[in-house]
Amino acid sequence: MALNLNGTTQYCNMAGTQDTLNGVSASVFMAWVTIGSVTGTRNLFFFSTNSSGGTARVRLGLVANQFVVAGRRTDGETLKSFTQVGTVAITTTPQHIVAVYDYTNNDGFFYLNGVLNTSDLTFFDSGGSTTASNAVQNSVGARDSTPDQFYQGIVYDARVYINRVLTANEIETIYNARGSDGIIQNLRHRYLFTEAAVGASPATIFDDGDGGVSFAGNRNLTTIASPVIAEDFITSMRIY
Repeated sequence: MALNLNGTTQYCNMAGTQDTLNGVSASVFMAWVTIGSVTGTRNLFFFSTNSSGGTARVRLGLVANQFVVAGRRTDGETLKSFTQVGTVAITTTPQHIVAVYDYTNNDGFFYLNGVLNTSDLTFFDSGGSTTASNAVQNSVGARDSTPDQFYQGIVYDARVYINRVLTANEIETIYNARGSDGIIQNLRHRYLFTEAAVGASPATIFDDGDGGVSFAGNRNLTTIASPVIAEDFITSMRIY
C-alpha cells in the first residue's frame, strides 16, 4: 500500500479547495519515502496559496541530492528555504522525512529518520498565524500548478498536522513505530495510498473532512506497478 511515482508524469492531486493552511499557527508535513532519483528538482509536498501568484506556502522535496524545506507565512512574503545538512542517495529503503513550520515563532525544522537534521530560526518575515487565501491544487509528488518537478520513488503514510509543533521526542516515536504510533492530536490528514486508475481515489486512512483527494487528469496512474509495502516496515497501520 504505497504510491509508486515514476518521476515523469505521476503525482497525486490533493484538490484545490482545501483550507488546510488557512489561519494556522503551525504545520507539520511528513512521509516515509524511497528515493529513486537525485537529479533535478523533485517535489514531495506542494501546498499552494493565492491562485494569482501561485507561490507555495509549503514546499518540501529534493533539489539534486538534498531535501529542501521552503515556504511562506503570508501571501506577500517572499518564498524562503533552507537545505538539509549532508546529502541523500538513491535507495529502496524507506526514509522518514519531516518538515515542521512554526509560523508563530518564525521557525522551521527538518528531521531525517527521527533526528533533527537542520533548522532555520528566522524562517519567515515575521511570526504569527498564516493568512487565509485561495488554495491551488495541493499535491503530493509534483509541483501542483503545472504540474512538473515530479518526485521519483515510493511514498508511504503521508501526514499533515496543523496548529501544533510536534516535539523531537514525538517525531522520534513516529519514526521508531514505523506507522503504528498513536500520535493523532491535531492530525489533519493521513493518507495510505493504493494503486488506482485515473479518476479513482486512494484509500484515506484519516481525514478530518477536507477531503478532495483524487488521481484526476493526466496523473497516468494506470501504469503504476502493484503497491509496494514491506510488512516489517509498517507493522500495524492504525486507522483512526
